[in-house]
Amino acid sequence: MVRLQVMVILQKCNVHISTDDGKTWTKAGESGEWTYTDSDVKRTITFDKPVEGVTNIKFEVLSTKGEVTSNDNKFINAAEFGVTGKEESEVSKDWDITAPAITAVAPAKGETPKDVTATDEQGYTIKTEWTDSESVPVTEFEAGKDYILKVTLTAEDGYKFSDIPATIKVGETDVNVDAEVSENGKTMVLTHTFSVPAEQQNHQIKSTENWKG
Repeated sequence: MVRLQVMVILQKCNVHISTDDGKTWTKAGESGEWTYTDSDVKRTITFDKPVEGVTNIKFEVLSTKGEVTSNDNKFINAAEFGVTGKEESEVSKDWDITAPAITAVAPAKGETPKDVTATDEQGYTIKTEWTDSESVPVTEFEAGKDYILKVTLTAEDGYKFSDIPATIKVGETDVNVDAEVSENGKTMVLTHTFSVPAEQQNHQIKSTENWKG
């Protein structure tokens, strides 16, 4: 048996996982910047999303700190470990998505409907629907009518919605929305009704010069 002792402290690394005994690898998380100390300190790396069936873990070392400056960044580039035993508890299936920040463009006469946008779409997809008061899809907005915006957000595998937004952003204004989330947290539906103002009629009154009663 050969024992290798390296007096360096890991400062930054990527973690890769394999579910097929090391044949293929996927980056699962990263450490960020860890501060060097001269004592043993436990560190935690949070994976981007839960993973089941992991057979191997590999650390890709990006930087280390030694007891002396000359030992800085002298390290083995990658260390691979096999995973043995079994899971003691069930892996959480889904990661929570907090209330998405949604922005919409208000309808205006002669304009075509615009899709909403989100500041961060990680873990879900967005579908935008515009209909009139009769639930008919809209291709162009008209004056004097109401229009319903319906936004359907669908969580991807490994994610679920845990919080709903009370408002969405329209221009510089926050407007209230009705929100519903499915029981399994996989689908969220937001709705809001907009009104396009009716056109104002300009009435001109002609006067007759030298009118005599």
